[in-house]
Amino acid sequence: MGRGIYGGGPLSEENACNKHEHYLREIARRPWLAGGCIWNAFDYDGESYDAVIPHIVAFGMTDVWRIPKEVFYFYLSQWSAKPMIHIVGHWTWSGQEGGRREVKVYSNAPGVELFLNGRSLGVKKDEPEANGLAHPPRVWEVEYQPGLLRAVARDSGADLIDERRTAGSPERILLTSDAPELRSGDPESLAYLTATVVDKDNTPVPGSSVPITFTSYGPGALLPQTWPGHGTDFTWNAVGGVTRIAFRSTARSGDAVISAYSPGLEMGRTTVKVTSPGKPNEMDYQERFAEDETPITEKTP
Repeated sequence: MGRGIYGGGPLSEENACNKHEHYLREIARRPWLAGGCIWNAFDYDGESYDAVIPHIVAFGMTDVWRIPKEVFYFYLSQWSAKPMIHIVGHWTWSGQEGGRREVKVYSNAPGVELFLNGRSLGVKKDEPEANGLAHPPRVWEVEYQPGLLRAVARDSGADLIDERRTAGSPERILLTSDAPELRSGDPESLAYLTATVVDKDNTPVPGSSVPITFTSYGPGALLPQTWPGHGTDFTWNAVGGVTRIAFRSTARSGDAVISAYSPGLEMGRTTVKVTSPGKPNEMDYQERFAEDETPITEKTP
């Protein structure tokens, strides 16, 4: 299954979801089975038959950058005690206005209500299957209209909400880091930077596969990878509008600035602090210049 492939084909996310739902149902219907085995947790480097990322085998619950696929949220809905909700797929289907689309929502909440542009499409309750899934997917047949699709999990506590908006044309790259600060000199101190192609309203553009080039300035180092067809180890294509790179601390300290660039799009940029007790901010040149300056005094004749 390829992350970001939608439409119901053999490699699509929807097809993968159906297969994994069927698999877990068959496990649950056999009480004499202690469990099962899935190959694999993550996509991995291997044969070159994948249609999405060159030389990557797409068998994982997440892609090679650990970005979750839809089936990741299916298993989360079945096995996590923490309340969750997730709309499968996106809501950008240009040219299909008025057609029927299946909307699937994974959740372990007692009830889920679906809204399209503020209009309720009804509540689906959590009804465990006899000898089947503990939390079956909630499914609606919806007439496609551009706008806002919102799923609300009705729980005893605060409501949980997941949304999908219809995207416009790509405008910029949104770059975010999962760690605001790293430990200087620790090679295992890593930040994972996610680049998302978004429109003017910051809505992810799901069909975008533009090449994205990452650069960094200051302490720390980006970890390269090879993508056939690109000239550097820091340029590869977005998949489903999203990609990711790892950033590792070095012995230096200070604020590292990481950028993500693609021709025709506004550049994405974020800052990661690389710090250590007792180490100065090596990127604050004004402060360091003041410290290095020695006052000049006149000699006494």
